[in-house]
Amino acid sequence: MKYTIKATDMALSVSAGEYFAKKMAALDKVAAHFGGAATATVEAGRTTRHHRSGDVFRVEIMVHIKKKDLRAEATGGTVLEAMDKAQEDMRTELERLKGKSVDSVKTGGRAIKKLIKGE
Repeated sequence: MKYTIKATDMALSVSAGEYFAKKMAALDKVAAHFGGAATATVEAGRTTRHHRSGDVFRVEIMVHIKKKDLRAEATGGTVLEAMDKAQEDMRTELERLKGKSVDSVKTGGRAIKKLIKGE
């Protein structure tokens, strides 16, 4: 999966960039079911400039797979915490899409089997 990382209203440290790369590699394992044509955009930023505590960091992940756009957004006290939440939400979305594609193949197989049996 090809991905880009964008920081909005903040500077992204090298260690945070490496952490994001590790999290996107975990998503790549799930997206491998759809071939290698997935692209992702990760946007990390602050929700506000003047607040210092609370959920002030936001991470948004957009994935484009086979004419489908999937989106996950999360907020957290740190940018790494927000990335963890967003990555987990995106993993759920990818697994749901994978399940739908597998189910449609099974449904088609059942229909063909019925035709062959003559039911």
